[in-house]
Amino acid sequence: VDRRWTLTEERPLGTTSIETEVPAGRYMLTFDAPGHLSTRHPVVVRRGKKVALDLSLPADGVLDEDDVYIPGGWCVVGGDPLAPEPFPRERVWIDSFVMRRFPVTNANYLRFLNDLLAQGKEEDALRYAPRLQSAAAAEGAAPLAFGREGNEFVLVDDELSRAVEADWPVALVDWYSACAYADWWAAQTGQPWRLPSELEWEKAARGVDARPYPWGAQPEPTWARILGSTNDVPGRESVTGHPLDESPYGVRGMAGNVRDWCLEEWSRSGPSRIDGRLRIEPRVETLSLRVIRGGAWNSVPSYARLAGRFGASADARFPVVGFRLARSF
Repeated sequence: VDRRWTLTEERPLGTTSIETEVPAGRYMLTFDAPGHLSTRHPVVVRRGKKVALDLSLPADGVLDEDDVYIPGGWCVVGGDPLAPEPFPRERVWIDSFVMRRFPVTNANYLRFLNDLLAQGKEEDALRYAPRLQSAAAAEGAAPLAFGREGNEFVLVDDELSRAVEADWPVALVDWYSACAYADWWAAQTGQPWRLPSELEWEKAARGVDARPYPWGAQPEPTWARILGSTNDVPGRESVTGHPLDESPYGVRGMAGNVRDWCLEEWSRSGPSRIDGRLRIEPRVETLSLRVIRGGAWNSVPSYARLAGRFGASADARFPVVGFRLARSF
């Protein structure tokens, strides 16, 4: 509908257990149960094939408003020849996990840095603060992207004298800084937050039907914060901007705004899979290439395709790279 894959007819299937026949196609199942979170479960039904689902729903109150539950199951990753360095098409089982709806914002990151300062950890705060240099540099050599007022970091205008907003995704942080924030947020919440595996990221962005973009197959610059989306000077925007840049599960900003650091080292084969099942490895903090996924405000449409893969040194900082958080469920 208007070049976007759009949910149309809606009908109830009944109370589980359910066995029903439907025409081949893409479907979004929604499961509801008293005392539990309403859960989306996209599926692809192929001609003459069966799809079996055995789903556990999270209990009410377990997730925050901006926690998005991604149910475990099979999905298709890779297989997009128009994306930069995708995997070959592959069917992968990914266990249930939770991803934050939006990337970490400047406001979120200021709270992290200022908490470090309040604890007397100024050296750590300066190490993790955004800096205006993408290439690796001597410790502390690159200028800070945030300002200081007394014992607090604050937002200041960027190098082009444009106002930097609190609800923009944070950028100019390296992989180590993203991991440090994840550890801090895990301690604050008591939940095992971390950076997402790149295959978790791809499933959260594409659903299970290998769509090239969150909205379907049409490359359209005005539907995400990428080149051509605005007549203004390109740059970051609010994480709530461009609402059409939303995945089948409800995760926002996967095709544009900023790319995301992911957990693993970059390799052609990607994360470990055993019998087709993703295995989340413990984090290893080595100076190596790390995976970056997603589109950004300076991306042409082909570089916003969700199967695209990028890599950079763990200590690199870019104005187009931020991060978001996930945790196993």
